[in-house]
Amino acid sequence: MTSENCILFYIDFLGVFCVISITIKKGGILVLTDYMRAWQHDDPTLKIEYGPLDILWKLVRYSGVDISRAAFFSISGYPSTFFYSRDVFWVYDILRSEVIRKAANLSGVNLKAFTPESIDDALNFFHQSIGRGVPVYASWFEPILVYGLEGSSERPSLKWHNSVFAPDGLSWNREDIENNWWKWTEESSMRVLLTVEKGSGYKLTRATFISVLREFHEGMKSGQGEKNNTWSGFDAIRTYAADMKNPEIDFTIFDQESKLNRVAWMDFAIYSQWTQFIAIRDFIQEGIEVFPELKLTDVRDNLSEVIYHWSEWEGKIGRLSDEELFIRRIADLQIRIHAALSVERSLDALRRALEALENFLKGGL
Repeated sequence: MTSENCILFYIDFLGVFCVISITIKKGGILVLTDYMRAWQHDDPTLKIEYGPLDILWKLVRYSGVDISRAAFFSISGYPSTFFYSRDVFWVYDILRSEVIRKAANLSGVNLKAFTPESIDDALNFFHQSIGRGVPVYASWFEPILVYGLEGSSERPSLKWHNSVFAPDGLSWNREDIENNWWKWTEESSMRVLLTVEKGSGYKLTRATFISVLREFHEGMKSGQGEKNNTWSGFDAIRTYAADMKNPEIDFTIFDQESKLNRVAWMDFAIYSQWTQFIAIRDFIQEGIEVFPELKLTDVRDNLSEVIYHWSEWEGKIGRLSDEELFIRRIADLQIRIHAALSVERSLDALRRALEALENFLKGGL
């Protein structure tokens, strides 16, 4: 293959947002070297987490849609849910397909899905998509953004990004692709590859804004109660705090074979959910700026207090790079009790936020 630099320009029809993707082809190399450019400026002090929406938002931004992380997460409906089941950590992720479809639809993009029948099938899809300047969402237990492919089909080097596992990018050879990705599941639906193409684009409307707020209110306040040992909404957070204070419950249990992972409730399963309060708070602020006649500062300010107390929880018992110290903190009942008190204070602030939001929604919009 001869050396070739391909520069693709994409300008939004309003002229307010521009994507320039650079694809380099040289000696079997096909890499989107600017794959981070569409979001690398977005580095908030408090990070809104949840891998599937994080990867999809980055693809949406790269396609040329100007939408903030907070708005994208909020319109997906994910911040309107909060699930807890101490022995079923994956309940935090049970609505993945639904929130992905909703976020794509409301952000004005078209999703194209492809289910490969073999590794070569997948590699061919990656090659075609990246050759068109389009990165790929690859389903996995934690989805990845594929932005490059080097070498031949026999000796490929797949370039991918994930905010947790590979924030600066990582490469897989064919053996890695087979063992780490292809063989991790027998379910073909879990190997789906997605690409994003810009459609109508995104513009916040009053109707969408109010709809998101209603959904958040209903999900947090009305989605209470236990079902099949899973709690949702306000009750999920209350039960979580109670479990942290219970000396009979061991949060250090991790058994990969039985898929029992209580440690996740001090890590990704809880972070993916509590950080959604940041999304909805920031989305409300965006709405206030667009629709200043809507009186929502009390809701916003109480949500800021919710976030503050969850940040307290993080400081007391949240994840650490020192895994040994992290587990010791989880095992310490007194630390857990202090952390639970922060969660309970967050519930008080959330109750006030929901009351203020209910008054707003009843105010005759």
